[in-house]
Amino acid sequence: MNKLPRPPRQLDGADLILWSESASGLFHTIPHGSDSEAENVDCVADLAICRYSNESSFYLFKCDRNWNVVFDWDASSVEAAQEIAASHVKDEVIEWQPAD
Repeated sequence: MNKLPRPPRQLDGADLILWSESASGLFHTIPHGSDSEAENVDCVADLAICRYSNESSFYLFKCDRNWNVVFDWDASSVEAAQEIAASHVKDEVIEWQPAD
């Protein structure tokens, strides 16, 4: 697998807390189960848990190979965001890394 770019310190203006990249290069597609080569399909290769400085919620960002956010999900805590990610990624263990 080619190493993906490191995540930026912020995604969509939210501060990065934890991040993960897929060991296989693809956590899943949106819509789920779609052909990754098909038109109008987003490939999720990276995940990030972030928080906006003025909000209490945390966000799970699903990103493409270049850390462009393709979908987000709000959560009440980091742990809740991790649980959401685990429920969406079925075939791979998510190895979370702390932000630098």
